[in-house]
Amino acid sequence: MKKLSKHILTMALAIVSLSAFAQFNNIDLNNYKLTNYRFNSLSTNLSSNNSFGKYNSSYDYKNHYIYNTANINFFLTKYNRQYYGYHSLDFNVNNSNSKSIHDFSSSTIKSFNNNMNIYLRGISENNFYIINDFFIGFNVSTIQSPNRAYQEYENITNTSKFFTSNYASQNYISFLFGKGRIENVADARLAIYILEDLANNGRLTKTPSEEEVFKFADFINEVLNHRIIDSRIKRMQEYTAIDSFLVSNEYVTKTDGLYFGLVNDNWNYARGNTWETGNIWNIRIAPFANLDKRFIKQTEYGIATKQVNEVTEYGLNIGAEYSSRWINGLNWQSGYNLNSSFNVFRYDTIGTAFYGTNYKNIVLSAQYFKAYIPNTRTYLRVSTGIIAQKNFYEEKSDEIFINPFVSGQCSYYFSQKLRFQLNSSINYQYEENDNYDSKRLNFNISAGIQYYFF
Repeated sequence: MKKLSKHILTMALAIVSLSAFAQFNNIDLNNYKLTNYRFNSLSTNLSSNNSFGKYNSSYDYKNHYIYNTANINFFLTKYNRQYYGYHSLDFNVNNSNSKSIHDFSSSTIKSFNNNMNIYLRGISENNFYIINDFFIGFNVSTIQSPNRAYQEYENITNTSKFFTSNYASQNYISFLFGKGRIENVADARLAIYILEDLANNGRLTKTPSEEEVFKFADFINEVLNHRIIDSRIKRMQEYTAIDSFLVSNEYVTKTDGLYFGLVNDNWNYARGNTWETGNIWNIRIAPFANLDKRFIKQTEYGIATKQVNEVTEYGLNIGAEYSSRWINGLNWQSGYNLNSSFNVFRYDTIGTAFYGTNYKNIVLSAQYFKAYIPNTRTYLRVSTGIIAQKNFYEEKSDEIFINPFVSGQCSYYFSQKLRFQLNSSINYQYEENDNYDSKRLNFNISAGIQYYFF
């Protein structure tokens, strides 16, 4: 009798699991509309390299090299039915020093180099929705990058000194009008991950409808929007809230170690991938202004010379863009972008080191991608596209550029904060003008590990 009861219970759990699996496959993530979303991230990178070398032969050679760098990156995304905003700030500073000595029998040559570079980038994107998904937008982008370099060479007859100070500034403002939105449905996918794992392990008591799954997704988003500095306290409050929701809505009755383990695993890993759906188009007008200023001082045989060079680039961008994203089932995501723009570039120069030719151009681009996300740790993506550009010059012959490309991305999440990435790309570049034709084929592959503090 006990064996029969056990078999009946096992069969019942299996039937519930299969039913839930079929039910989840029928859920269309493209129907989910996010009401409120907020996510921010802060990451830092500190590194230092110190090397020393010595070589003895017909002459003695010594060198010492030090390189230090620090980087801070912060970004914030905020989204609701009336507003979309993305804001980021990236700050990097690095310094390098090198010193070398060549000691010959009759003379000694010494060299010293010092470089200091600072990089600051800020981005603010804002869309304000007015009626029926129509919006007006205002975007700002700025890059400020001062750097300084000092070089000194000394031999038996002369001491040469070179000092270079450079300041680069890039500034861009755009005004947009458009319609539509790209919905972030990662919370809905997280809700399905949790419920599906509970069903597969016999911990789900009923199969929720699409409406109930989306209600769970809204609750997840509400829980995640609570910001608490202490990550341990935040995690405990999140686990408590999710458990309370599942129990109060009678999705589970057995809250044992396996149940809490499944919830914990999905909560920590299942929200890292991108899940987007929707369509959006916009037309834009964007003035821009860039500055590159350089000061050079050189000393040779006791004679000092100075030079100041400056170029100002300014112009206007007028363009249109259309983007579409959609989700197939629960593991595939696709999308494409179409972009066109007309640009005007003007230059003012001081000195002789910089020279810009006034011109206009037309740029057309198209890109398609497909991503496969088989589980919460793995993300695979393939992209293909083409960029075509024609430059119209006032003082020389026109140019044509055509660049088709294919790229791939593979990401594997070891933990919530540690990710491994492998990227590869191949592109073909064609250039044509009155003087020559150029064809190039480029292949690139890169790998890296990223760590996120929060």
